[in-house]
Amino acid sequence: MPLDLHQLMKDLSARRSVFHSEADFQHALAWQIQMQHQDRKIRLEYPAFGIGRQNDALDIWVEDTAGCVSAIEVKYITHDLNALINGESFALVNQGATSQKRFDYLEDIRRLESLLTGPARLVGYALFLTNNNVYWNSAARSAKTDAFPHTFREGETVSGQLAWKPGIPNGTRGPRAESLTLTGRYTMNWRQYATVQGTGYGEFRYVLVTLQGSI
Repeated sequence: MPLDLHQLMKDLSARRSVFHSEADFQHALAWQIQMQHQDRKIRLEYPAFGIGRQNDALDIWVEDTAGCVSAIEVKYITHDLNALINGESFALVNQGATSQKRFDYLEDIRRLESLLTGPARLVGYALFLTNNNVYWNSAARSAKTDAFPHTFREGETVSGQLAWKPGIPNGTRGPRAESLTLTGRYTMNWRQYATVQGTGYGEFRYVLVTLQGSI
C-alpha cells in the first residue's frame, strides 16, 4: 500500500520543524514512517542497482508485508537561519548553487522513473524541502541565464530533455551529465511545511512528485 507522504510530512512537522542537515531530515522522516507503519521494513541508503552511477543508493526504501515498495529520494536545501527550538540551536547556511541543486532534484525524478521499468511493485517519491523561496516563488528572477536554466517553481511543469546551457565548464557541472530526460510530465505544487521563529529565512515549504508503478 502506498505511503501518504503529505500526511507523514504534516505529522513530522509537529515534531521537527527544522533539521540540521539532509541526513538529519532523512533519518527523521524514516523514523516517522517507522512509528506510523511498524509492520514495514525500512532501510536507509538502500542499494538499487542499475539506476544510475555505480554504487547509487536510494535515500529511504520502505517495503510492506505484501512486497510493495516505496522508494523515497529526499533533498533538504537551506538558506540562512539561526533559531533556538526547545533548547536546541540551529544554524543553517545558504547552500547556494541553485543550478546544481535543481539538476539534482530533477535527476532524482529521472532515477525513480527508471525504477518503474523494473519488476518491483513500486511507488517512487521525490521530495524537496527548503527554506529558500527562490525554488518555489514564481515571481523570483528569471533562471534563463543560469547554468541550468530549468526550474520547478509553483505551478510549473517539467518534462522532456533538460540540458545545461551550452559551454558550461565541467567544473560547474561536477559529476553531472550534460542533460537529463524525463519521460513523464510533472506539475509542481508546493506545500507549507513549517514556519520557524528565528533570524533569517524561517518559512519552509516542500514539493513532492509521486511516480506510480505497478501496485
